This record gives sequence, C-alpha cells and structure tokens, in this order.
Amino acid sequence: MGASYFSEGANQACYVLELGPSDGTTGPPLLDTWIQNNPGQIYIFEVPKSWDATSAYLTLLGHYQTTTSKLYFFTTTTLANYTSYAGMKNVLALVEAPVVPTAGSEYDTAAAFEAALSYNPTSVTPSSPFANKYLYGVTPYSRKISGSNAILQTLDTNNVCYVDTGAEGGLPNTFILANGSMMDGHDFTYWLAGDWAQLNGDSGKGDGGHRQDSSRVKSSKLILRYAMRRSNSKKLRGPVVPWLAATRERSA
Repeated sequence: MGASYFSEGANQACYVLELGPSDGTTGPPLLDTWIQNNPGQIYIFEVPKSWDATSAYLTLLGHYQTTTSKLYFFTTTTLANYTSYAGMKNVLALVEAPVVPTAGSEYDTAAAFEAALSYNPTSVTPSSPFANKYLYGVTPYSRKISGSNAILQTLDTNNVCYVDTGAEGGLPNTFILANGSMMDGHDFTYWLAGDWAQLNGDSGKGDGGHRQDSSRVKSSKLILRYAMRRSNSKKLRGPVVPWLAATRERSA
C-alpha cells in the first residue's frame, strides 16, 4: 500500500496508529470504537482489502451515512462485492485490474487516496473534479481482456471506480481514476466542498466569536495498511496487524 501511496508524491506525511491484530470481522468494530472515542478527528479512511463487504465493515459504514458525518472510506472491492455499497455516500469503491495480485503490495485505492489529499483549492486555482485524476504506480484495467468493455460500462453505471488510461484524450501512457465518484453517484469533490464549508464554519465556534487561525487543521485523513509482526529471529510470522496512518491537510 505504501508503494502505491507514495508513487503519487512524497509531500503528505503520515501518522500511524496500531489497532491490534484483527481481520475483516474484528477490525471494523475496533475502528468504530476509535472513531467514537476521537470524534471529528478523521476525514478519510482507506481500509484493508480483507474488509471488503464483510458484515462488520458494512455495519461500520452504516453508522456514518448522514450528510453531515464528514467521514469517508476508500475501499478496494471486487466485481462480486461492489453492489454491497450501492448508494453509500461515504464509500469510494474501486475495482482493481484482474492482473493486480490480491495479496500484493499494489493498492490502487492508495493512489486515489493520496490524490484526494492533494486538494488545496484557492480563488486562483479552484479544485478540479476527482474523476480522471492522474494516478501513478497503478495498473489500468485492460480493455483488451475479453468482456472487459461490458464490465467497465457496468462499473460506470454503478458509480464504481477503476484505473483507466488517457487513451481517449490522446494520452495512452497515462493512468487516470475513472469516475471518481462515491457510491451515491456524486463526485468526491461534491461532498468535499460541502464539508469544507462546514469545517470552516465550525472553526469559528467556541472561540469567543472570533475565527480561529487559518493554519488550524481543517481535516485529517487516514490510511489503513497491514504490517506483519516480526519475531526475535526477524522471521515474518504471526497475525496480520492493521495500522492507521493519518495525514492532515491545512486550510488554504
């Protein structure tokens, strides 16, 4: 995951928080508890592939569906599972190309995650749509695979993201994020814009009526990745441990 994330750039720092040994069943409740104990601290999570469509993960997602929740989950899913997230405003679901190993180091959602962190709009350079964002360190879903055109059209219809090339625009050697939407059909920036207004409005509260300094943290985002515990002999063994690494974006 780290390789895909930092292929986008090295300007976003990360914090790491260990949740402890867990999987797609035990991990989501641990994260939910952490969120409840630290409200309003995190804006985006990227979750491990093993959480995809588990009942525990779907329960977690159901707790943060309100229009004012300001909490999002970047999720690697599959052709068999993406319908589990239908209509969810807090889920960006991405199906990787068939040639990407399920247990490999490539996390195409991590590249999209870093791209989401790069937003820093100003009056001179307003934000652009998340759809068709350039991505690096990823593998495009090849249209040469039998039946792939029909599959990708179905993903388009159902607001599911995937990695495409810029061939349609004459840039066949570039990779882009197709759709860039949450599972409710809205581009990621649709919710980002509304959340930005809420977050900046909230920053003026509890301060004697004065606006807080513009350098205060506007929002923060987390990335979940797996790390293996090492024994004293330095052999990789033991349970997979989920980690959360957060990076913060400051107000413009």
